[in-house]
Amino acid sequence: MSSLYFGENKKISHPEELTYLVQEITRWRAYLDGVIDSIYQGKYSKVEHILKNILRLGAYELIFRNQIPDYAVVNEAVKLTRQLASEKASGLTNAVLRKLLKVDYPEPGVVVQTKNPATLAEATSHPQWMVKRWLKRYGFEETLKLCR
Repeated sequence: MSSLYFGENKKISHPEELTYLVQEITRWRAYLDGVIDSIYQGKYSKVEHILKNILRLGAYELIFRNQIPDYAVVNEAVKLTRQLASEKASGLTNAVLRKLLKVDYPEPGVVVQTKNPATLAEATSHPQWMVKRWLKRYGFEETLKLCR
């Protein structure tokens, strides 16, 4: 990952790919955070922002994209953590992403028939306040269509 985006002069070598990843990770942030939080042992809300972003990137690559082998995604995320966070944090990145490979997590965007705004918001990666508003205004069926 790091070698893909930063050349020797620290210039972005594939800006279109980086833009795509930033947009997609932002789009699926709530879902990715929910998946990572279910795996992470401790308070995920207390994790440093840089580490959260690296975990989101790794989780996105593992869940949504099959172009890069799993071992390479984990390895690159660990290297990125060493560069941008710390050696200690790299062990955490390794553990969380490897555990993600072993556990079942909800399919992205697939919604169980629930009217619970929190569950619906996380599954479709929409802000909870927005889902609550849509449920009040439009009811469950229309909200489900909007979320998809």
